[in-house]
Amino acid sequence: MTMHSNTLKKLFLAYIIVLSTFSFVSKVYAASPCDPSKGYCLLAPIPLGGANEPETTQVTDFKNYIPGVIKLVIGLAGALAVLMIVIGGFQYISSATIGGKTSGRDTIKNAVTGLLLAISSWVILNTLNPNLVKFDLTLATLPTGPVIDTGLANPTTPTTPTTNTCTNCVALTGVPAKPPGQGCAGTDPCQVNSTLALKLQELARALEGKITWQVNEMYPPTVKHNDPCHSNGTCVDAGVIAPTTGRIIIFLTAISKLGVNFEYETCDQQRLASLRNDPQLSQFKDKFKCEPTSVGEAAHIEL
Repeated sequence: MTMHSNTLKKLFLAYIIVLSTFSFVSKVYAASPCDPSKGYCLLAPIPLGGANEPETTQVTDFKNYIPGVIKLVIGLAGALAVLMIVIGGFQYISSATIGGKTSGRDTIKNAVTGLLLAISSWVILNTLNPNLVKFDLTLATLPTGPVIDTGLANPTTPTTPTTNTCTNCVALTGVPAKPPGQGCAGTDPCQVNSTLALKLQELARALEGKITWQVNEMYPPTVKHNDPCHSNGTCVDAGVIAPTTGRIIIFLTAISKLGVNFEYETCDQQRLASLRNDPQLSQFKDKFKCEPTSVGEAAHIEL
């Protein structure tokens, strides 16, 4: 009976192979000509989304080809499991010996176990996150977050005042700040009003060893600002490096003790809403504003 069982298995496998081959070949010759200008031409269409239009153009690309192959392999795994169950069933009913029947049961058991593992894996991944089973190779756009050191707020429109209107300005020293060309227009040392310079030096001493910060925009301004104070040196934009809620609290608390006017500006609407709704920042809720010409996410400090 064992020899008879082996013969049945061989005949059954041969039938499957021949049937699949004829189906494959007929599909290849039945397909319409492929246009290489639209993508890579497959020799034969891949089922389950391996080509954009598998029954007509057979055109695909890497983004569609790889997920199609993965889905095809998963589908073949299920088909092979069913095939092994059928073989195990033939082996069980055609064998008169205990060993033959045991072997048939083991074949069925292993096929069912493998099929259940494959299905369970898919169900678990789909339950945790449906995106885990989508096989989408498209690169996602990374979300934009707060950035401090971004250079110019609008690099296409740098401006330098034609006349020096800075009132009682001095070079800013003793304060972390961007260099000339980034923190101010031109190559000369960046300047601020002398009174504001003293305030910023006081701020630097208060924040020393607590957080990392810098002045981003001084005089002459790198862009044309809505607030005229940037054209006379009586205000600056300054920001925290890698801002977190805790660092922003320390930063704004220190600024509030200087006796100056200030706002915390960002035009990232999601970020702005997050700052305004953060209960830890409730004392500064009215200070969060959108100013399109500010340099990155920064505090606007003005005399």
